[in-house]
Amino acid sequence: ACRLSNKWQQAVWLLFQMPEAQLKPNEVCVNSAIASCEKAGAWQLALKMLQSLSDKANLKSFTAAIRVCGSSRQWQRAL
Repeated sequence: ACRLSNKWQQAVWLLFQMPEAQLKPNEVCVNSAIASCEKAGAWQLALKMLQSLSDKANLKSFTAAIRVCGSSRQWQRAL
């Protein structure tokens, strides 16, 4: 919902607040937060969140990060 309403900062904030509420973010939460960074051009943050997934990253994780990098003209980072 945050991604579609252009509230990417809120999506990222919610993700980082989850551990404080004793909730463990899963790949769906992180993928959504990564995708929300696309319109804002927050590619650095998107890549940082992708790294936080480590071994849980999936095709959607990488696709979202690649889209963010591409829309920010940081295609080299997507490689």
